Amino acid sequence: MYGASLIGAALALLFACGLGFGMGRARLCLVTATHDFVFAADPGGLRLQALAICAMAFLFGSELMLGMHRLPLPMAGAGVGLVPVGAALLAIGFILNDGCYLGSVSFLGQGKLRYLFTLIGIYLAELISVPRRLMFIERESLVPQMSIPPLATAAAVFAVLAWVALGPKANAGGSQRMWGVIIASVSALLMFSILPGWSYGATIAGLARSGVLDLGLPQLAGVTLFLGAIIASVTSGQWRLELPGLSGVVRCLSGGYIMQTGAQIVPGGTDTWLFWTIPGGGLHGVIAYAVVVPITIAWWWIHRSLTRVRAVGA
Repeated sequence: MYGASLIGAALALLFACGLGFGMGRARLCLVTATHDFVFAADPGGLRLQALAICAMAFLFGSELMLGMHRLPLPMAGAGVGLVPVGAALLAIGFILNDGCYLGSVSFLGQGKLRYLFTLIGIYLAELISVPRRLMFIERESLVPQMSIPPLATAAAVFAVLAWVALGPKANAGGSQRMWGVIIASVSALLMFSILPGWSYGATIAGLARSGVLDLGLPQLAGVTLFLGAIIASVTSGQWRLELPGLSGVVRCLSGGYIMQTGAQIVPGGTDTWLFWTIPGGGLHGVIAYAVVVPITIAWWWIHRSLTRVRAVGA
């Protein structure tokens, strides 16, 4: 019995490392994806996000069809009325942080140390939780499924349509990034078979509630997630140690706090939306994603317009 649990823990750490490696290679940051879409007319990043949703929906569906047990999938713990509010806060946090949950993993893996303060901001948001004090906090329920939820099927169909609609425009390292999505998706499926709905944001939240010295398997998996992202950056030649400046520290600290505050309301952020909530049929993830993407695109459009006005004025 003890040996089996030890093997399960070792596998969880291995899968978390694989997930971090895939995320590092895929570079799935929503902020970067929307920036490229607006500034370079390059939908490659958004297309890869659609691929991640489609891949996870396919894997979840395959496990349900081939498995002999019920697969726990996400469902909002209560209503979804406050989800747009949480999603708007997440968008603001992403913009301030200059990276979403997925991007923070990739950027920290590349050696940009200011994103350590994003993690501190996430921790502080759980330590001093405004939504919890206002009774706005949400919990995600795990509902055992024996068949594919209709919403999960719809998410897969729309992901495929988005993949086609955004077009096959090549981007830097396109093939490598696609393989990153595949590696991350398979690793996520295997990881969720041991720790359903796991995310590094949730592990930091656990530390804030139980104490930083109370390290368990979820927290250790969080460490190996970032280790995997570092390995991906080093092996692809993208590792560059970058010390944080004051502006970067303030933005990441405040961005991390606001991101996690919004994630408490939804619940969850981009890492869980792409690899867990949306492909698993969680309506709250679909709504949140549908709110955040237009906000970040609008932000970059305004930023581009102001940049052009300044350039003309100069």
